[in-house]
Amino acid sequence: MDTVNIYRLSFISCLVMAIPCALAVEFNLNVLDKSMRDRIDISLLKEKGGIAPGEYFVSVAVNNNQISNGQKIDWKKNGDQTIPCINDLLVDKFGLKPEVRQSLPRLNQ
Repeated sequence: MDTVNIYRLSFISCLVMAIPCALAVEFNLNVLDKSMRDRIDISLLKEKGGIAPGEYFVSVAVNNNQISNGQKIDWKKNGDQTIPCINDLLVDKFGLKPEVRQSLPRLNQ
C-alpha cells in the first residue's frame, strides 16, 4: 500500500468518525415525567440563545463589573423575540446618560 492510499484511508476514517459530532443535539423528552411531556414546549431550546418568557434570577454585570446579584428579571414575549424587562432601580445602577435612558424602549406604553 503506497503512502497516498494510506493518507486517503486516514482522511476518510477521520471524516467518518467526525460525523456524529456534526449531528444536531436534540432534547430527549423521555427524561421528563410522562405526565409533563405534553405540557412542556421545548421549541425555544432549538433557537440559539432562546429564552422562554418568565421570571429569572440573574446576576447583572456591565463592562465586567457586577452591579447586581440575584436580581429578578421578567422576560416577556415581544413579537418573535423574548426581551428582558428591567425595572428603574436596576437601570439607575447602569449609570446611563439621561438622553440614553430616555431612549430605552418601554413596554405597555
